[in-house]
Amino acid sequence: MLMRFAFVAAIFVGLISAPVMAQAPADGLAAYQALANRDWDLAVFYATRAIEAGTLPPGDLAAVLAYRADALRKKGDFAAAVEDYDAGLDIGYPTAFRVRVLNNRGIAFYAIGIFDLAIEDYTEALALDPTFSAALDNRGTAWVAMGLYEQGIIDYTAVIALDPGNTVAYSNRGRTFLEMRFWQQAVDDFTTALNLGAATALPVFNRAMAFEGLGETEMARADLVIAFTMEPNEVTYQEKYREYGLIP
Repeated sequence: MLMRFAFVAAIFVGLISAPVMAQAPADGLAAYQALANRDWDLAVFYATRAIEAGTLPPGDLAAVLAYRADALRKKGDFAAAVEDYDAGLDIGYPTAFRVRVLNNRGIAFYAIGIFDLAIEDYTEALALDPTFSAALDNRGTAWVAMGLYEQGIIDYTAVIALDPGNTVAYSNRGRTFLEMRFWQQAVDDFTTALNLGAATALPVFNRAMAFEGLGETEMARADLVIAFTMEPNEVTYQEKYREYGLIP
């Protein structure tokens, strides 16, 4: 998640009238812009050059560390991302920035498989901002990864209360109900996600599995036909496509 905060403006305080912008602040801005353009390699390059210059004041250094951490996380280098998040958090952030850095470090911990630390980060973020629905949704996913389905349901339900149009939260809660074999609740959540405009095959496929759990095989097959038109080559769906006669 790209964090658009005070750094972009604050890093130039006192520099606007300067004839030439100092290299480290310019590189920090370039890293931010590269993140906005989803060019993770370029973001890492500019952020690293800004950091290694050793001239950024602490607040700006913390911001650039967060930018590099975000880019590293997007590149899949989660351990390195955690190191940068750690360094930035040690320096300190304004509350709104800290909330998002904690959430993003939690995402990195989750990707590494350290679910308990991910939950700690999401929980700290939520203590600072109880309305930050992304951290609630992410914590729900971490609870479910640990097999704590009821806690996951609680967090997904809280996301829905904050954002009733959140298709991801409905889909995630439906998936949790599916794991718990609460078939009808799963069907209801996947249906709501689809009615709200969820545009991927995943809730369609998962609703098919919930219909199958209810013994409604015709409804299951109808959803699998839709999923097949959307994702005919999805590896994880092939067994069910074959079972229902959609592929040889």
